[in-house]
Amino acid sequence: MLTVADRVEIVQGLKAGWSIRVIAGHLDRSASVVSREVRRNSTKTYGYRLVNADCAAERRRRRPQVGKVAGDEVLRSRVLADLARSRTPWQIAGRLRLEAEDDSVGLMKASPAGGRQDGVP
Repeated sequence: MLTVADRVEIVQGLKAGWSIRVIAGHLDRSASVVSREVRRNSTKTYGYRLVNADCAAERRRRRPQVGKVAGDEVLRSRVLADLARSRTPWQIAGRLRLEAEDDSVGLMKASPAGGRQDGVP
């Protein structure tokens, strides 16, 4: 995802006559990312327009959506409690997946009850 600062650099690079590859190198991005950005947000009359590009990118963005953890209060409390116990996100995700797939697996030690994704307490 490009930021407004990245788009400013693209505008300045295009005005300076830089190639897409040079601009991409300056931004430390792939040339295809910069090329797609310029192609999507350029017109024949005005060329690349920074404000239009940023507004169009905002409209195209799939977010903001409510994430899985944020949308489920029980899951959220379980994840936050496990994070507070210094468990990594990978440990938590793996354990939740294991608990959801195998009914014989109990809760992770010291995890709050009710955090199973399949609704089983």
